[in-house]
Amino acid sequence: MIEQFNDILSAVSLSYYGIYKINIDTGVAYNVGPLLFSDDIIGKEPVIWEEVLANVVTKIVPEESYKEFYKLYSLEALRKSFKPYAQLKELAFEAFIRSYNEYHYNLASVICVEEDGARYAIMTSRNVNRVVKVMQQYEARNEKYYSIMEAFSKIYFGVFQVDLKTGKMETLNSEGKMHSQINGMSIGEVSDYRDSFKKVVEYVIHPDYRELFKTHFSLEGLQKSYNEGKKEEEMMYMGHFVDLPGYHYISAKVIFLDVNGPKAVFATEDVDDRMHQQLAHEEKEREMLKQMSETADKANKAKTDFLLNMSHDIRTPMNAIIGYTELLKKSLDDREKSLDYLGKVQSSGKFLLSLINNVLEMSRIESGKETVDEQVMDVFKLPNDIKAVYGDMFREKGITLTVNSDFKTNYVYSDPVKTREIFVNLISNAYKYTQPGGKVTVTTTELPCEREGYITIQTIIEDTGIGMSQEFLEHIFDKFTRENSSIGNKIEGTGLGMPIVKNYVDLLGGSIEVHSELGKGTTFVVRTSHKVAHLNETEHQKEQETHRNFAGKRILLAEDNDLNAEIAIEILQEYGLEVDRAEDGIVCVDMYTKAETGYYDLIFMDVQMPNMNGYKATQIIRRLQDKKKANIPIVAMTANAFEQDRKNAIEAGMNEHIPKPLDLKRLQEVMEKLL
Repeated sequence: MIEQFNDILSAVSLSYYGIYKINIDTGVAYNVGPLLFSDDIIGKEPVIWEEVLANVVTKIVPEESYKEFYKLYSLEALRKSFKPYAQLKELAFEAFIRSYNEYHYNLASVICVEEDGARYAIMTSRNVNRVVKVMQQYEARNEKYYSIMEAFSKIYFGVFQVDLKTGKMETLNSEGKMHSQINGMSIGEVSDYRDSFKKVVEYVIHPDYRELFKTHFSLEGLQKSYNEGKKEEEMMYMGHFVDLPGYHYISAKVIFLDVNGPKAVFATEDVDDRMHQQLAHEEKEREMLKQMSETADKANKAKTDFLLNMSHDIRTPMNAIIGYTELLKKSLDDREKSLDYLGKVQSSGKFLLSLINNVLEMSRIESGKETVDEQVMDVFKLPNDIKAVYGDMFREKGITLTVNSDFKTNYVYSDPVKTREIFVNLISNAYKYTQPGGKVTVTTTELPCEREGYITIQTIIEDTGIGMSQEFLEHIFDKFTRENSSIGNKIEGTGLGMPIVKNYVDLLGGSIEVHSELGKGTTFVVRTSHKVAHLNETEHQKEQETHRNFAGKRILLAEDNDLNAEIAIEILQEYGLEVDRAEDGIVCVDMYTKAETGYYDLIFMDVQMPNMNGYKATQIIRRLQDKKKANIPIVAMTANAFEQDRKNAIEAGMNEHIPKPLDLKRLQEVMEKLL
């Protein structure tokens, strides 16, 4: 019954001025009607009904009408009168309609329903101003009565006038949709309303709606509504049309008149198409919301799993950094061992940074901002780099790592960061999913390329690990996805490695293949083409990579963290720079404004600082009256490393953005540009 009632509620909302759903237990009211007019009383958001009565209704309803309105429809009155599926007393009143900027006659009606254990009062507010005006015209000009009825008949397929005293019914309009068993349906024919009504209930009305239909529209029901002072009755039901199969949605409306005695004009409208369109639209919206909810749930679960799994991947290099640092403390006198430990600490630190960069890179990739940064790369170093990074890891786990290479060309142009990330992710996966005693083989080979002056580098990474199912291979490059297996579930990972690999390979214009079988292992084949670099170009690049001396230049460093400040000062002093430090944005602005014009050549500005952040400090400096001072180069040096953070820095007035940890090459490029 609730489902049917909701269907009816959706359909009648097309005709009502406003429909409000009031939870009489909580006092919360919702606007479920057309907002074009009904937001005069309640907007789109849930509200407290008593507050609406006190603060809204009082402003649009005259005092006399408001008292009666409150008497019938206050929260206390609704609770006392509540009976499931009963209709409470209706009220005709005047209200100021903002959309029309004038007072209109309205008819309020309340039906009580229960839904999921909660009690609701469904209040409908119908603008009957036109009907009242028509009624007033009837009283003044009785001769126009039938002409108005004729116009009324053009809207409805069945229009009947019922004399509430005699029980006689006159048919004013009938399109022939009524059942042949019903008498008195010819235009102008007068018949007994009780007899016709009985047959309508029997042959037309759907069984589920018959009792409610009889309550509203039997002769006794109509007389009762008229005596109660109602101006109008309306009901949506399902009925049967002659010569048409099944049941159809019909809207029945009754207007009570006093023309030569009490009358009821009964009109029926075919709203089946409109109702089905409404229901189809609502079903489509429900399905869309369901899909959006399911998609959001999957995304949230994937991200939650990602955050949990990141813990392990971060702790692994952190363990190496802390462990080798402790060993370094005990081996300071042994230079060779100390340098070895420092190298491993640095390698682990870079690995940790790469994990953090995974998150940043996915953001950049999805925003379409990722580009290729081509530099000269020594391909002969690839095998040695792989052994240096992974040799100890594989030995400790008992996995045999074999690295083969066959190159004739020494230097090529490529993006070394993306190339390294491809290797890191693929080899790390081979390590994770290969059991002790297994083998991982990395083979890099130079192949001829169709483009003149280019070579193709083919890398094959084979392992004897647990392998992957064919079903999972279809989703291997989807974000946050991992194979669901008894062994795989015990191996934590971010679920971002493979999507990044695929995007990087695509950016480099290459291809990637994957072959795998459960229990036997996995093979990845990556092919990328690169322009050959000549020796004089590599020497030129190495010259560019040497430190330039910026002696005589003075830097103002705004950094609140002592450790970060110490590292930055040491690095900057290696370039011959003189550095003054400010502990926060306020100190930075104070030091800079007190200094002579030209004393500082550049400001490195942290963003997240106490008292005043870097954005605010930059904005203050840019507004200084001394234009030369106001235009000093300012560079964001911050751990806020997303693309949006770079945009925020530029919008705040900064010239450049350098993320932490510091990339010395990027730092030198910025200083050469600005100093």
